[in-house]
Amino acid sequence: MERLLEVLRAAGAARVLLAGSMAASAGTADAARLSIDDCLRLASQRNERLAAAASTVQAAEQRVHAARARGRPSASLHGGASYAPRSGFDPALTEGGEYVARLDLEQRLYDQASRLGVQQARLELEHADAERSGAAADLRLDVRLAYIDLVGARRQRQLVGASIADLRSYLATARTLARGGAMPAIDVTRVEIQLATESILLRDLDGAASTAVIRLAEHIGFPVDSTVAVEDSVSLPDLTPGFEPGRSLEMRVAALDLQAAELDVRLARAERRPVVALVAGLGAWTSRGQLLDSDAPHILGYQTGITVDMPLGSWGAATARGSELEAVANRLRTESGVLRRHVASEVALQERRIGVERDKLRDLAAAHRLAEDQFADLLARYAGGVASSFEVLDAHRDLLAIALQAAQSRTALETLHAELLRQEGDTP
Repeated sequence: MERLLEVLRAAGAARVLLAGSMAASAGTADAARLSIDDCLRLASQRNERLAAAASTVQAAEQRVHAARARGRPSASLHGGASYAPRSGFDPALTEGGEYVARLDLEQRLYDQASRLGVQQARLELEHADAERSGAAADLRLDVRLAYIDLVGARRQRQLVGASIADLRSYLATARTLARGGAMPAIDVTRVEIQLATESILLRDLDGAASTAVIRLAEHIGFPVDSTVAVEDSVSLPDLTPGFEPGRSLEMRVAALDLQAAELDVRLARAERRPVVALVAGLGAWTSRGQLLDSDAPHILGYQTGITVDMPLGSWGAATARGSELEAVANRLRTESGVLRRHVASEVALQERRIGVERDKLRDLAAAHRLAEDQFADLLARYAGGVASSFEVLDAHRDLLAIALQAAQSRTALETLHAELLRQEGDTP
């Protein structure tokens, strides 16, 4: 009987795990443990999603340079030689052919479409930068969620592992007592059933931890078969009080999309306006007749002038295109308002769920204290022969269930916190 009491008292060790203390799994105890900040740094250095987003930004930067260059003077070299018989085309025009080697220059004096094109390229750069920030925020969320899942699975595994160790000791004692007639055989069966149930739960938690390790290794750029040792706790930045939906990355991207659509409307209108350019040519240009027949042919020289290009009509195509772009802008304007309300409601819901999980943790802590008192009372009563082993085993099971609920609630609270950080656009 004294040995049984020692085994039952050992079962009370599960109560300390409610505070979240957790030992590393087998094989990682001596390894350096990665903090969540370590994992975030590794992900920022090794994950190829960020490299792809950076390449998109670089491409957008080059489009800005190209758009700006279109507003500067352009130069081209024109050269060639041709032959035409005088009995063919009008000799006044062909003069037997021509020879030309000329440097042509053009500077657009009025071209609204080109100026708007620079603004469009700048918007594309801002959009690419916002998408890069979004990719970084998504990656940080993925790393945090995988880390939280891994720590949470190991917390629960520690609880179940401690309970299984207690049950195995209890089962060995129960079998000894049953063989001596000091304990009914049904007590042994009850312990065996509980042990089988918790063993299945332990395997499920092992699977959840393995899945989280693979996900975390993927995000931080490790081989998927890596063993990742993590710390026992999760450290997250504080949330910003008074969250404003307009600060979210989704709203920033939506605002840039709307600006781009409105600029497309202005571009469509600008394409129907004239383009005025100053042109000049410098070099050699003469006809074959002039070169052969004249004693002093004029070959070298220059030419300047102004050109005006004015589109007259496109059978309604330009007007239809402008109307289409205005409709797109109106749609994006409406969707932006819908998105703002959605972000605000999601943040409100998550904040409310955080409050619920905090209240749940507080209630679970109180329930755990009651379960501890009940377990201690049943141990004393069992020692006095008043309580049954069934009652002691049930009390032990209650302690484990409450501790597991607390661990799950803690993981849920950390997950909600990480998701709210993503809503705020958390980036390095």
